[in-house]
Amino acid sequence: MELTMSERRAVTNKQAMAYKKGARKEKFRILDQVVELTGWNRDHARKVLTGSAKMRKTVPRKPRAPKYSGHVISCLAIVLMFMRMPAGKRLAPMLSVVVPMLRKDGELMCSDEEAALLVAMSPATIDR
Repeated sequence: MELTMSERRAVTNKQAMAYKKGARKEKFRILDQVVELTGWNRDHARKVLTGSAKMRKTVPRKPRAPKYSGHVISCLAIVLMFMRMPAGKRLAPMLSVVVPMLRKDGELMCSDEEAALLVAMSPATIDR
């Protein structure tokens, strides 16, 4: 009978405290039981038992500040419509030509800083 991962985790979490507090012979017995139930090798089971006994505190990451404003994204949408929606890989090299041309014709209303950000945008960011 194969255990699911959640069942394995439940078994190891239940046995972890006893493993941590147990004497050497008790640890051997617990380790043998976990190996038999889960099918793991002894080394992995020992690492899981010692690791699951500790409560790890997770620290959420601070979110990154957005590089592109909403106006830059809307300018990108205008350029995408004008160029008939090419992929970012095809559009990125053309942005240095198309953006000044659209700004000159009055089709694209953005500041110099926003235009510089738009021209420097990577193909992966364009596709997102």
